[in-house]
Amino acid sequence: MTHKQRFISAMNHVQPDDKVAMFELGFQIFEEYVGEDPTTGHEYAMISAHEKERALGRNAEILALAAHKAEHDAIRDIGGYWEVAPGVPTLFWLPEESDRLAQIKAIKKEVGSDFAIVGSVGSFMGTIPDGTHMHDYVMRMYDEPDMILKEAETYFQNMITKQKKMAEIGVDAVLSASDIAFNSGTFLPPAMLDKFFFPFVARWAAECKKDGLLSILHSDGNLYPVIDQILATGITALQCIDPIAGMDLGVCKQLTHKKLALIGNVDCAVLHMGTPDEIDSLCKSVIEGVGDGAGFIFGGCNAIFKGISAMNYQVMVDARNKYGRL
Repeated sequence: MTHKQRFISAMNHVQPDDKVAMFELGFQIFEEYVGEDPTTGHEYAMISAHEKERALGRNAEILALAAHKAEHDAIRDIGGYWEVAPGVPTLFWLPEESDRLAQIKAIKKEVGSDFAIVGSVGSFMGTIPDGTHMHDYVMRMYDEPDMILKEAETYFQNMITKQKKMAEIGVDAVLSASDIAFNSGTFLPPAMLDKFFFPFVARWAAECKKDGLLSILHSDGNLYPVIDQILATGITALQCIDPIAGMDLGVCKQLTHKKLALIGNVDCAVLHMGTPDEIDSLCKSVIEGVGDGAGFIFGGCNAIFKGISAMNYQVMVDARNKYGRL
């Protein structure tokens, strides 16, 4: 079974024939893990067109090296600019949509059909944009709901346009990172999410099916209050299943049996600060708590961020191969 076949089987609730599938929302320890970071961000923006072409090719090689070493079954593309804090961009991003599409083409050329490729399509406007504007945004939902819906429609149409371009160049799945919850519950009451968020997710899932793409929604936080609404959207998979917010993979699998694939949910704080024995024990409990590999993709609950050591991450990879044999 190829990596791509394993990923697609698991996403479609078919038991892989060898071991549980594995995929990461984000992987930021390329230098630590394979010796080199991709060329992205402002560094990429400053080089010539010829150098950019070479950089995208080398980036693809680096992403493939990491996927081979960690035995990931899918590779996520390099997305666009977004801020992890005011004025602080995410670690790996590419400036223009043309750059991001060219990067996907380079990844596809590098890995062929060995790995599934996951494209990033952005977030829905229905989520809270950031902490700085949270209060104003919520007030606008009450004061000018029609304008919020109009803005959300614009974001949605941009997402669909992106994913159709990605489908044409060979991605297998698309991912929207759209946080809607704190540890204590959703940002907004479920009724408001039913108005401003879930209708767009359902339309997105339907468009993905038309385009032959698997759909992955990422959200941190406690999603138990809206798990039925998530199921009703028809998305293929939910990524995170946040252990810090009390989300349990085994419980979620019972609630979503054969209706929603689950991706996660190794606590990245334990990967960062834990001992090898603690990481191994956690990975064992995650895998065994799910029960099988149908509808389950193993990985961190969030991005594998800078600061997680290559040694600790390899403990997780080894644990998947030890406990995830089917």
